[in-house]
Amino acid sequence: MKPNILLVGNAPQEKCAMLNELLAEDALHDVCEVTLYGADGQPEEEALRSALNDSANGEGEAMVCLPMRYAACDTVNEVGDGKAWNLYVGEICRYTSAMGNVQAEDVMAHLTKEKVVEKVKSVATVLKRDFSVQNPRVALVAFDGLMHKAEDGSEVELLSAAVEELVKAKVQVFGPFASKDLFDRTVVQRYDAVIGMYDEQCLDHFDAVTAGGLSCTVIEGTEKPIVEVYDCDDVAEAIFVAHDIARNRKVYDKPFANPLPKLFKERKEDGDKARFAVKKKGFNPAEHKRENVTYTTTATTKPQQEAQ
Repeated sequence: MKPNILLVGNAPQEKCAMLNELLAEDALHDVCEVTLYGADGQPEEEALRSALNDSANGEGEAMVCLPMRYAACDTVNEVGDGKAWNLYVGEICRYTSAMGNVQAEDVMAHLTKEKVVEKVKSVATVLKRDFSVQNPRVALVAFDGLMHKAEDGSEVELLSAAVEELVKAKVQVFGPFASKDLFDRTVVQRYDAVIGMYDEQCLDHFDAVTAGGLSCTVIEGTEKPIVEVYDCDDVAEAIFVAHDIARNRKVYDKPFANPLPKLFKERKEDGDKARFAVKKKGFNPAEHKRENVTYTTTATTKPQQEAQ
């Protein structure tokens, strides 16, 4: 059975003919089916809420949002549990941030080592689960000029401590780097994802290195994949991206669905209690005592015969 992709939003008038032609292509129908929301003039936000509700009730395997006048992630958080976040995806680069859509002056007031560590681990898991990257390499970007202008070095120490903790946890993380040094086409391709401190910090650099190719936003932290495009010309590729992510998640989650219980319990799992509870080898008369025989402690005394 072909998967169903929910396509949400109103296309601009000049793009409607192109979109209809795309949806009629056999190459698309061979892969998946598409259900439109908002094509009848329904407001974008209302169409997205309707699609999210239907998705929660089991409709569709993934969702693609046409270019919208507002941030789709905000509506997803309102309808859901508020844990959604944006992963910006291009042909040669993936980018997100530790603090999300906040102002630069508010970052250091709320940034902690724990938030950086949690974000890097989340991105590493997403790369494995959604994009089938077996051993993801993640790069951290510090504030521009931070390496030279920090007065007391506290920000650098925070990121360095986070990197050290992640390395001990066997996460492939590198940095912190300056954004101008990292966002070069030949350099950024060495890493599977880049994490800045806030969204606006590196979005211009991201747009520059991904110009001319597919550029979309994957809204992570949701049960089903949601992909948002910036241009209707990228709708077809975004549908295939959403379809691939849905398939990759199924493959990744399948081995963890019904784990087998342990057949044997290792002694070390009980710690010292198990080690000292082991019975010593040897004959214990109390375990083999017979009612019609009397045992004595001296070797010369013979057992009494059966009582009459």
